[in-house]
Amino acid sequence: MNETSRTVVEAVLIGVAALGVGLLTNSVNRDGLALDRDYFRTSDAVPLAAHPPAPALAPMAPHAAQPVPATAAAPETSGAEFDAEETATAARLREAGLQPLTQAQALAAFHDPQYAAGATIFVDARKDEEYLEGHVPGAWQLDHYHLDRYLDALLPVAHEALQVVVYCHGKDCNDSEQAALDLTGFGVDPARVAVYVGGWTAWTAAGLPVEKGPRGGAGP
Repeated sequence: MNETSRTVVEAVLIGVAALGVGLLTNSVNRDGLALDRDYFRTSDAVPLAAHPPAPALAPMAPHAAQPVPATAAAPETSGAEFDAEETATAARLREAGLQPLTQAQALAAFHDPQYAAGATIFVDARKDEEYLEGHVPGAWQLDHYHLDRYLDALLPVAHEALQVVVYCHGKDCNDSEQAALDLTGFGVDPARVAVYVGGWTAWTAAGLPVEKGPRGGAGP
């Protein structure tokens, strides 16, 4: 055997001896590698430490709709409470800055305790003979064509009143509108002046109370 062959044989023997020692050592070491295990299979691989889950976010509260503040609207008579002709008259009165009253509103003002106390007054805008034949009980008179006869007595009362209800014959009569504008022209607050659209015609048709002669027997 030549020198090269002897060297190869010695290397093989050394390798076999080393492998034997290694196997013997692995078998007696409890932490040694298992010879029947395929360490290259991913299913047997030791799992990496799991990344800690992100903390769950609390659900966002739904945006609560903010209530819209209610705006106070000025009371206005609905057109449905007037007939067709009265609706036209009511529109004309509003354009003149006057408040039109329905039958129900006029009656409510008449029965209100303020009327008996003088805080609400009715004003009849018809001429003398019509007034004397019958008027709303306690109503004052103001003939637009003869203002000088009535203003001295009426104005102080109208200035103190909380509500002034003016009327004439009814929806086909504009004397009540003229009388109401006379009062506001003499400084009575327009916000307190209203016109009963149905007027005397509607009042008597409903069988409501009537006073004849001068107001309370004391004259206009």
